[in-house]
Amino acid sequence: MQKLGSVIPCQSPSCKLPSPVHQMPTNFLVESGESSSTPSSVSNFEEQPVDREPLRVLVIGSRQGVVRTIQTLYRLRFAEVREWSPLMPGPNPGEVMSILTRYLSTN
Repeated sequence: MQKLGSVIPCQSPSCKLPSPVHQMPTNFLVESGESSSTPSSVSNFEEQPVDREPLRVLVIGSRQGVVRTIQTLYRLRFAEVREWSPLMPGPNPGEVMSILTRYLSTN
């Protein structure tokens, strides 16, 4: 049995990365003092330096839909799976959500 939030790597040929693979822009930064294996915090707006703007990506839907979307974004090299928050209850019954926080350099 899978535990909540676990990700199964896709073995299907359709999971191959598209060619050419686009790289993540370098102006997206991990929060200083945060290891890349730690999900981004949801409540640190006041503590951010002036030269960085927080950007949040929120995925809400069924558990399967959210997990598949996170996996797809990983395959597209948008974000590592570990950068997303753990699955949390969504706004409606039967829904879950996960948040990715990135910091955009304003320089």
